[in-house]
Order: sequence, then structure tokens, then C-alpha cells
Amino acid sequence: MANKMVMDGLCPRCDGSRKSDIHGSIEKSWDHDAGMMHGKDKYFLLECRGCETVYTYIVSINSEDTDYRYDHEVGQDVIVYNETINTFPSINLEESTPEWVWQLRSVDRQLHTIISEIYSAYDKGSLILASIGLRTAFDRATEVLQIDPAISLQEKVSALLKEGFIGQTEADVLKVITEVGNAAAHRAWSPSKEEFASLIGPFEHFITRNILSEKNFELIKEKIPAKPKRKKD
Repeated sequence: MANKMVMDGLCPRCDGSRKSDIHGSIEKSWDHDAGMMHGKDKYFLLECRGCETVYTYIVSINSEDTDYRYDHEVGQDVIVYNETINTFPSINLEESTPEWVWQLRSVDRQLHTIISEIYSAYDKGSLILASIGLRTAFDRATEVLQIDPAISLQEKVSALLKEGFIGQTEADVLKVITEVGNAAAHRAWSPSKEEFASLIGPFEHFITRNILSEKNFELIKEKIPAKPKRKKD
């Protein structure tokens, strides 16, 4: 087997330069106005050797972002294209996404995606979207915990209380979370950032205690239904 190619990439989880395996790359050139503006983007599919996160690393140059540098070999100034680096997922050193969110990928990828988008919306100040996402994440979390998906959100809170997943105080908070999500979705109501922060804290506790604890993690893995076999034509 050939050795994997390696490069330094900006891992979005480690928030810094890390050695990463290259799983693929492609280069695309572009131009506008009959070549008056032109550039090139090179895309790399990388896997961090530290945390094993897979991400896209994009190196871009364009004719509008250049400098001049003296080249001793040719004895004159030459144009140097400045590189712009982007990643997907993006790197945001000030983002509020907690570390435990990454662990959700091994439990339920859909829930991981929803909660990641909640924090992304929260960091951007999109509190209506974040509030709707919080309600959606709660709904998905109850399904992961094997609560009947056909009942209402308020009934799901009661079912969690009855089955011992939460206490009365937490039930009261989760009811408010569902009401806030409904108001955001149906009446475009938006909480303040401080109000939303007071809701996300208890919700984080609910997720980490009930879904990411070792005992419940193993229980949930056993309950996840197998992927149905594809019917033959």
C-alpha cells in the first residue's frame, strides 16, 4: 500500500496547524471580464492526524490580491499572489460550541448536526434560528432516548419525567425551551442573547447527562435500529 501524502492543515477542531493526511485534491482556475480578473482555488480533503476530523482545506489566489517582491535571480520585482486559506467546517476561535458536541457524532449524527448548527446560529446572533434549532434538537434527543415520536413536545417532556430521565425542575425548563422554539418558528419571536444563554445551559446538561453518559451511551447504541436492507428489484 502506498504511503499517504501528508500536509500541514488548519484543523477546525484543533484550532491550529496540524499534520493531516491528504485523501484527495482538485484545482480549479477561474476568470472574469475576459481574463481581466483571474484566480485559482485548490481544494484538499484532509484528515487531522490528531483528532481524526475530516475537513476541506481551500487555498485561493486571485489577481486582485498581490504584492511585489524582489527576485534576486531575475534582478527585478516580481508579482507574488497572496494566499487566502479557508476550511469547511470553518475555524472560529471565538465560537461557543463545547467540546462534547463532537462526541455526538458517534451516537447520532443527526443530533450532532442540529446542535452544531444551533451554536453556529447563536455565534452569528441568529437567535430565531437558534431557538427553532433548540426545539428541533430536543425533539431529536427524545427520539434517541426512545420516547414516542408521535406525541407532542409537551407530552415528550412528561414522558421524560415519568421515565426518570429528568426531574420536575428540569421538566419546567424543557417546557419553556419548547415554547420558545414554537414562538420563534410560528411568530418570529426572538429571545435576547442572555435569555437564550439561560436556556442552552440546562439543555446542554440534559444532553450530556442522558445521551453522553457512559451508561446511557451503551443503552442507546443497543436500541438504535439497524439500517433496513435494500429491496432487490
